Amino acid sequence: MDLKHLKAPMGLISSLVFSALRIIGSGPAAALTYTTYTNSTAFFSALPGTPSIFDFETETPGTVVPSGSAVGGINFTYSLDGGTLDLMVSTGFDTVSGANYLGVDDGFDEVFLSGDGFTMTYGGAINAVGLFIIGSPGDVIGGDFELTAGSGSVFNIGAAEATLSDGGDVFFLGIMDTVGFTSATLKSFDPQQQGFFSYTIDDIVSASASASAIPEPGMLALFGLAMMGIAVARRRAIPASA
Repeated sequence: MDLKHLKAPMGLISSLVFSALRIIGSGPAAALTYTTYTNSTAFFSALPGTPSIFDFETETPGTVVPSGSAVGGINFTYSLDGGTLDLMVSTGFDTVSGANYLGVDDGFDEVFLSGDGFTMTYGGAINAVGLFIIGSPGDVIGGDFELTAGSGSVFNIGAAEATLSDGGDVFFLGIMDTVGFTSATLKSFDPQQQGFFSYTIDDIVSASASASAIPEPGMLALFGLAMMGIAVARRRAIPASA
């Protein structure tokens, strides 16, 4: 094992722990406006009304979504493989609903690879966004994905929420922010650019709500920001070259 690949995350852990403790100790003035979710049931239960769910079923498989264009009322911007690939609605792997999902027009598996990501921009302010990530079987670990929106940021932590019949692991990331926001960004991480895992996206959820309808984040959410770094430190090390 090449231990040098484990050193970098430790600085991140220290920074996150310090930041979380500083927020906790700074009193009511530092109250957060957002709540984060890694469980879809908890997310949907907290929504104050009927959400908008884009499940890609209205699109024909093979539909390409160039960067800067919209589909399902969402404008997607991104740069994949140095700008050589586009997003594409695809089918063939299991999903959380229907048959279609969002992938990449790579001419092969039509899936995202670790290190890929995109930004979603909405036509107006929303207060909640969430999405399902389906990772290649057994390959995704804590800290591989980050969703940011408004003032909030959430990483995947813990085990998959479900496992599909073809072995795909289902993860959910969601954010609610009382202030509202117009864009959200999904990132995946591959520091060594070794293609650790592949993934697809399904069921992108959005909702608007009054500030009073969105729950205030608790103390556990603050500690969660710090503890996320511990999951990142578990990233698989790359064996030293001979």
